[in-house]
Amino acid sequence: MEDSKQFLEENATTYDVESDEKASPENLIYVYSGQAMDMEEVFGFSCVENVEPVIVAGEQGSGKTTLEVMMYWLFLEGRNESLMFSGSVTMKGFWERSKGLMKKAAPVNPTVARTLRTEKKFLHLALCDKDKKRKSLIFADYAGELFDDQECLNELGEFFASVSNVVVTIDGKKLCNYREKTAVISHAKVMLIKMQQAGILSRQTHLYIVCTKYDEVKKSEKKDATMKFIRKSYQFLEDTFSHQVNKMDLWYLYACGIDQIEEKKKMEELLLNFMEKNDEHDQHPIIAEEQMMVKRQMDKFQ
Repeated sequence: MEDSKQFLEENATTYDVESDEKASPENLIYVYSGQAMDMEEVFGFSCVENVEPVIVAGEQGSGKTTLEVMMYWLFLEGRNESLMFSGSVTMKGFWERSKGLMKKAAPVNPTVARTLRTEKKFLHLALCDKDKKRKSLIFADYAGELFDDQECLNELGEFFASVSNVVVTIDGKKLCNYREKTAVISHAKVMLIKMQQAGILSRQTHLYIVCTKYDEVKKSEKKDATMKFIRKSYQFLEDTFSHQVNKMDLWYLYACGIDQIEEKKKMEELLLNFMEKNDEHDQHPIIAEEQMMVKRQMDKFQ
């Protein structure tokens, strides 16, 4: 790292692009800070690299950031088999969210730093599959409260209209509690309606309903009843939204359990799904209004 800094100091000239007349666009190389990106930085990044946005939505504390961070740790700990790590311009962002997972500093129950209430950030993870096909995934790391804000969702939909991959997390721990479980599903339904109104969900979208903290479900004394409730609730959500999206799946994940064979396989399979291009034409022909929306998105990002 020190050698790299010295090389840049000796061989690179820095410019204030806004005010320095000597700065010529063809001579500029943008070096990312490694922090999580904001919307403007994602926009700039998408101009030089094709990106595949993944909207990870859910209520506060439902495991959104944990899921995203553990997808990075899957490669950091070398537990990947089908995919290869191909870089990230937000490594520092992943690292800062991982402090509670460090062996020396971690509490008895490892945790991921909670996303700040008003934070709208994005994490980048580039991967290669066995055919050496590379894909840059951009994960939306928004505070849970922001998914209740229609104005915020409209802004997200303006940039990511008809996104291919949307993940909605439902808290497995709360689903084990009879006083909280109904509210969890009701919140997910309302949030999905708002996302549809914002143009995020469409007939190009693969919608994943992910039951997080699956370890809590498996060790619950009421596991059978909880699993039955989850399946029934998913059926309700599927009946409500499946005709509005291209594809819909239910997943059970214990994101912090990537040291377990079953969990790491599920995590990698989910990432492989994100990398695949949905063939929406097989099931749903695109209507004129959706063609306009796709064209607008292409104008912005490619």
